[in-house]
Amino acid sequence: MRFPALSRTAAALAVAACLVPLTSTPAAADSPADDPHAFLTLVIQPLEGTPSSQGDVLTLECGPDGGTHPTPEAACDSLRAVDGDFEALPTRFALCPPVIWPVRFIAVGHWDGRGVYYSRVMGDRCSGSAATDGVFPA
Repeated sequence: MRFPALSRTAAALAVAACLVPLTSTPAAADSPADDPHAFLTLVIQPLEGTPSSQGDVLTLECGPDGGTHPTPEAACDSLRAVDGDFEALPTRFALCPPVIWPVRFIAVGHWDGRGVYYSRVMGDRCSGSAATDGVFPA
């Protein structure tokens, strides 16, 4: 069985994110004590049969905010508001195209010492971004 390159890459990154030590935290002087320390790998993977078979693999670090995510501060603020619980993220209003091009959204890593795994298939990239308050960029 052959898998697309993105699937192999996403799987490798997901395994690597799980291997990051959950107990290592920077010194207290680096950030406020109540700021969660998080490292997440975000995978946006169009499913077979969609017009675009290219996906994205991003990193998101919170406390301090950074990574390859285009707007890490906003994404971390959204996650801080729900203590890293992707299921609790509010849905933001967005005008999405009336088409269905299924996309899988995956987040794996750790949030404030807890393991995180989130996977959801949405109708399109815009809907997935809206459903996660922009944590997954459109």
